[in-house]
Amino acid sequence: AEAGGFFYSLLAPPGSAPPGRSSRSVAMTAPAWRPASCLASGAHPLATFPNAYSHSRAPAGPLPRQECPAAGASWSSPLSGSPQQELRRAVREEDWERHYSEGLTEIRMCAEWSAGPERCSLLQWLVHASQARRALEVGSFCGAAALAMAEALPEEGEVRAVELDRYAVDFGRRFWMRSLHGRKIRHSVGGALESLRRVAAEARSGLLQPFDLAVVDADKE
Repeated sequence: AEAGGFFYSLLAPPGSAPPGRSSRSVAMTAPAWRPASCLASGAHPLATFPNAYSHSRAPAGPLPRQECPAAGASWSSPLSGSPQQELRRAVREEDWERHYSEGLTEIRMCAEWSAGPERCSLLQWLVHASQARRALEVGSFCGAAALAMAEALPEEGEVRAVELDRYAVDFGRRFWMRSLHGRKIRHSVGGALESLRRVAAEARSGLLQPFDLAVVDADKE
């Protein structure tokens, strides 16, 4: 009680007390007698986080801004998904037929070639189940599956992805480089046979360790 009385004496003039309260009750209720105006005090907790989803309904009537700092806050959409989700969305929205007609891609491509959520989840399960550290993917397209496997691999893991078309590789690179796991992906651009010969040459020279998992999806048709 003595500590509470001292706290109240710092907030109110000497000798003052809330109406209808004894000096003893003042000491017990002093912190609520003069609420602090700082947002961190909890007076307006939602104003500290204007995008809090619990603040879903506007005030019943207009309030002065100084009385309701959160009243002027506007809702904004939540953060976008992971780089893997963003990549799949971008592939779906891209005009691949136009890219082919303009000569940007070597072959005619379509968004359905990209690995969907179910396939990505399956590949991640295979990585975990086999305790793989190195994975090979032949036919990577934009790298959605490669990124999914990279996310499941240990920190020292690596995905070697083989893809025919450089445009598709560069398109996907913008997204999987945003991921902390993008550094695990290494691409070989070119035909599958030529690329695999280079991989085999690296393995024979000791520059490449064996792969624990191989995914062949080169013929999309």
